[in-house]
Amino acid sequence: MENFSNKSFFNKEHAPQGLFEKILARIYDERLLRAKRWLVLIVSGLIVGFGVVVAVFQSMEASFVDSGFAELISLMFSDFYIIAADWRNFGIAVLESLPTFDVIAFLGVTLSIMYLLTFFARNMDRIITYRHSIIL
Repeated sequence: MENFSNKSFFNKEHAPQGLFEKILARIYDERLLRAKRWLVLIVSGLIVGFGVVVAVFQSMEASFVDSGFAELISLMFSDFYIIAADWRNFGIAVLESLPTFDVIAFLGVTLSIMYLLTFFARNMDRIITYRHSIIL
């Protein structure tokens, strides 16, 4: 029976010169390529998201005008004593005139853009901090 205690799994005599450095360089290139792909995906998502947020904001603005929400809020500043006497009914009227779907859509799009911005910051940091030199 042969003694395997002094033999290593990789035989360094048969490995080509510079193989380890080539493997590490390929791993580095793959990580950089993956970070760049994520960056392209996130930037395209941000461009679409900013376009959608403009459309949703315009829709929300039109819904506020149509529902009379702005008039009720301006009434609060012009006739405060009348509203203070019957503030419960005024509060219910304001909540009923609030265009909830448009507000929720605007908040959802805004939060998704903020979420994409965090991914953008993380991947941008990865691309900037990568070095082309491999430390062994």
